[in-house]
Amino acid sequence: MGKHLLICGSGNGMEHTLNLVRDLVSEITIITDRPDDAEPFVDRVIEVYPRSESDVLNAIEKFPNLKKPDAVLSLGYENSPVISKVASLFGCRHLPYEVALNATHKNRRIEILSKAGINVPKYEVGYGLENGLSIVKKFGVPCVVKPNDKSSSIGVSVIRSLEAVESLVQHASTSSESGTVVVEEFLNGSEHSIEGLISEGKVYFTAFGDRNYSEKHKFAPFVFENGDNLPSQLRAEDKAKLYDVTMQAIKALKLDNTVFKGDLLLRDNGVPYVLELIPRLSGAGWGTELIPLSTGVQILRNAVRLALGDEINTEELKETVVPNKHVVARFLPNIEGVIAHIGDISQLKNKENIYDARWEAQLEVGQVLSSYRSGKDMIASVTATGKTFAEAEVAALEAIKKIPITVKPLN
Repeated sequence: MGKHLLICGSGNGMEHTLNLVRDLVSEITIITDRPDDAEPFVDRVIEVYPRSESDVLNAIEKFPNLKKPDAVLSLGYENSPVISKVASLFGCRHLPYEVALNATHKNRRIEILSKAGINVPKYEVGYGLENGLSIVKKFGVPCVVKPNDKSSSIGVSVIRSLEAVESLVQHASTSSESGTVVVEEFLNGSEHSIEGLISEGKVYFTAFGDRNYSEKHKFAPFVFENGDNLPSQLRAEDKAKLYDVTMQAIKALKLDNTVFKGDLLLRDNGVPYVLELIPRLSGAGWGTELIPLSTGVQILRNAVRLALGDEINTEELKETVVPNKHVVARFLPNIEGVIAHIGDISQLKNKENIYDARWEAQLEVGQVLSSYRSGKDMIASVTATGKTFAEAEVAALEAIKKIPITVKPLN
């Protein structure tokens, strides 16, 4: 009898990558709040919000004749505590619930890392508006305020003036499901992404890239991350620092038999910092598509093997020779206004150097778009390849200009 994989939560547009694991499992069920995106690529859909532990467990209980899964994981979706609960329910391999909570909730994670002597931004946790305000005023500006339990930069802002404090702390607090905010010092430096998996205590790094923050403050006070650059342009000695601090963080958070993704910062003085380390795959197809384009390394298949309790295939984790190894991803952020026209974005994929072009949201003519506030406020994305970084970036930026959408200003 074939094996059954249960996916609880999927990053935007990542469902089609499940075709990569069809030889490892015979059935795939997905829990998602975007059923139309998932249906072509899976055997059955359970429609529910994947971050809500109670809603997911209730939906599973009521779903008719659901076959017991052999593995449970998310596909680039930040809900590790939910994954832990669901996997435990079915007796599948999983992270301990407390470990999942510690690595997912910002206040828990940063406290554990700080106590372990790992470089993290100076921080303090607040509950509600008044507590958050007092912390920010004590920190001074500039500083960063974040909701404790959200991803994709939702609710995150850089406070640069005391006049803006109340509205931005309120924004972070109301974005949090618990009303909890984390206030951090603002650090300058280059930011980088890392991904890998841990099997029986052995760490395999599968990806390392540079986050594109050339327009970080374009929508200030909100943070704009406009894609990724692969491979990393960092010097080998600086990469080694970031690999080392990631190993320290993995140990401190007690992660094992799981995938992980990290956001790291290398300060201008060369000191490495951990901004985030979470037991899940990266979203937006970073590890499942961009990395194979650049290095040939395959993490998804081994993520499934790991969740199944099977032995991983280390050959799939080795870099191969890739002709156009430079890969650039860029986004078109929200444009405030009313959508007047939407064309066929797939036509861009016929252009030289363009690997993919896709809508990042479900859009329709007449829809009103608000201005950019977080990573969820993206219209479209483009992934380009090239023999050099410059060639790939030029192709991506030219394609972004040609995204077939017209947005008229609000009257």
